[in-house]
Amino acid sequence: SLFASISQGRGHVLLTDMDPARKKEAKSVADRAAQRAEERQIERQKSRALCTSDEACRDIKAAGAEARAAVAEAIVKPRPPDQAEAFRQIFTARYVDPIVGWWDLDVNSDGQLGFGEFTAACRKLGLEGGLSQAFKKLSQGRGYVTLL
Repeated sequence: SLFASISQGRGHVLLTDMDPARKKEAKSVADRAAQRAEERQIERQKSRALCTSDEACRDIKAAGAEARAAVAEAIVKPRPPDQAEAFRQIFTARYVDPIVGWWDLDVNSDGQLGFGEFTAACRKLGLEGGLSQAFKKLSQGRGYVTLL
């Protein structure tokens, strides 16, 4: 029967079975959704991986899912339990030029990171938890952190 040939044994007929243009449109929508999901996954991996450059991040995107995980794991330095030390290590790993890196984190460009700027910088670097203690250690009681 016509129904059996169109439904391909599914017991129902989809609009895309009847109209090839709809089928193409549905595939296009599905492909765009898959691409957006992949891009979100790459962004999450990128922030976790702390890419050292845009080129390294593009390499992660170009690699397959398994290879992306391996690349991300390879470029992440083990994080020490001390968040102040973790901040130092991640900062130096992420920014080749410390001056450029500092100005990237110093939102108000005053050369100092107050507690609010410091916590925002830590989150930008992927650090969570223990930030108050890290700030106290790095600020040495001054109430701000400086590059020097």
